[in-house]
Amino acid sequence: MKSRASRPMFLVAVAAGVSAAIAGSPAAAQSPRPTPVPMQTAAPVAEPNEIVLPAAYRAYSWHRSAFSLRIAPDLVRATVPDHGCVFLVSVQEAAAGASFDERFVLTADAPGAVVSIVPNAVVAGEVAEVTVVPAMASVDTTRSLTVRAERAGVAESATAAFDVMPPWSDADGDLATAQMAAEIRDEFIPWLAKQHPELRIDESTAWESMATRPYILVVQYHLFFSDEWEMGVRWHVMIPPYDWSEIYLRHRWNESRPMLAFKLESRTGGIDPVPVEPEDTVWR
Repeated sequence: MKSRASRPMFLVAVAAGVSAAIAGSPAAAQSPRPTPVPMQTAAPVAEPNEIVLPAAYRAYSWHRSAFSLRIAPDLVRATVPDHGCVFLVSVQEAAAGASFDERFVLTADAPGAVVSIVPNAVVAGEVAEVTVVPAMASVDTTRSLTVRAERAGVAESATAAFDVMPPWSDADGDLATAQMAAEIRDEFIPWLAKQHPELRIDESTAWESMATRPYILVVQYHLFFSDEWEMGVRWHVMIPPYDWSEIYLRHRWNESRPMLAFKLESRTGGIDPVPVEPEDTVWR
């Protein structure tokens, strides 16, 4: 008869043998766990003969294409045959802060008028000038100007209008107005050259003359254009000390509104111009 002290050793041996048998059986072998596959968004499915662009490129292409076109002013109430009227055209990207090297190509058309545009290609932030010269046959009508901008196959259009009035019957009076405007312009230039040399305007600056608002008599208006600047001149047709005069300056190729303005309280002499707040729109 075996002693009770040997029984535990026997039970331990049996248990170890059973565990080894179970571990060695095929049913106990564990296969490796499969690697989880992340969920994926289905890519756009192309139709036959269709190319599907990557999403990043599609977003870039949209921002590159989208833009808006603006003409200022949108209405000129008094133009006359054989005298030019200048509209200002600018383009703005739809995406804030976007900047692209490719230029917008500009074209313009105004039935009943001769139209020119300078420059005919711009980038956002630049300004083009559209000069419209009505024909005599357009007198007593309202004509439409259409400007079109195109880039990368995407185009936008904008329109403006201008009323065509009968020409001045007094050609001498028209010339006298232009001469008076030049005299007033020249009263500001020495002061500008001294006080604002950064503008590069002095007595040697060459100007082209253009009539504007021809039927306003109490306060008369005129425009001058240098290579860099548009200067608007207006003056009060009155005796001293009520004969004030005023000018504004617009940088032609990147501003569509006046950026500086100055006023002489009287033309009697001995008075310097003073800065004034420029108006929101150019004089047309």
